[in-house]
Amino acid sequence: LNRQDLAANCPADDDSLLNAPYSLNLQVRSKERQDHHEVDFRIKNSSVSASNNTAAEGTRERNDGMSGIDKDSTRLRFSQDLRLKEARKTLSSSHARPVQLPKGMDLSHPETNNVQQTKLFEMAMKTMALPVGRGAFSLSTLTPLPTEPFRIPDLILSGTLPHQNNAQITLDTNNLVTQNMLDWPEFHNGVAAGLQLAKGQAQLTRTWIVYNKSVEPSNSHAGFLMALGLQGHLGCLSITDIYRYLSQEDDMTTIGVLLGVSAASTGSMDTTISKMLFLHIPARHPAHY
Repeated sequence: LNRQDLAANCPADDDSLLNAPYSLNLQVRSKERQDHHEVDFRIKNSSVSASNNTAAEGTRERNDGMSGIDKDSTRLRFSQDLRLKEARKTLSSSHARPVQLPKGMDLSHPETNNVQQTKLFEMAMKTMALPVGRGAFSLSTLTPLPTEPFRIPDLILSGTLPHQNNAQITLDTNNLVTQNMLDWPEFHNGVAAGLQLAKGQAQLTRTWIVYNKSVEPSNSHAGFLMALGLQGHLGCLSITDIYRYLSQEDDMTTIGVLLGVSAASTGSMDTTISKMLFLHIPARHPAHY
């Protein structure tokens, strides 16, 4: 975790080795005179692969839904360790995680696939719960650009097999308890993404919200709309815009829009919003309605 106090207790002949960004190969060649030496520094091939891994990790971090946490203030506040980076890595759901099988297990055994699916299902249950923690971790940390589309991070339930050269393994949907088991995790994933946007940002106009509207109704975008309402950003939508969302006749989108608009209109005494909610909430209907 880059703890300097722990690093000081590590036995090492040279403290600079603790912070060396790459390894060096030192070769000393004797010439005709014994007091003449040629020092040849050669960067190993591992440094090249390390740079590629760093670039891939940077791309993955930009798409994990927590890019707003990387600020000068947080780097200054937690400059002595990597606790934020570890928390961010733990809460990320945009990459496949390794599936660890029991030690000594025969890979050619007929039950290997069942064991892999069982392990993957357990990991998938944990991944489905990550958006809740990610929403709290990245709350009001992002200022979006009005000219760029807003990206909701993926909720990846697949895994990799380290003992098979990191081969990809997908979760068998037949193992799910119900077919709509992913509806609410995807909804919460969209809520966590939308909660990144801080309140009172002038960039979040009606044009920006309509511009980021999904082509087809999705659970994640429905959660995103609810998060916009919780942050007070849906107040700029007209009643026509709300009707276009409700006319899609998608249950999750309807839930997200109604809850979001209700939260954004708290204390406004808007009769138009009240009438709209009256039509969509059966509990408010009279007995003869």
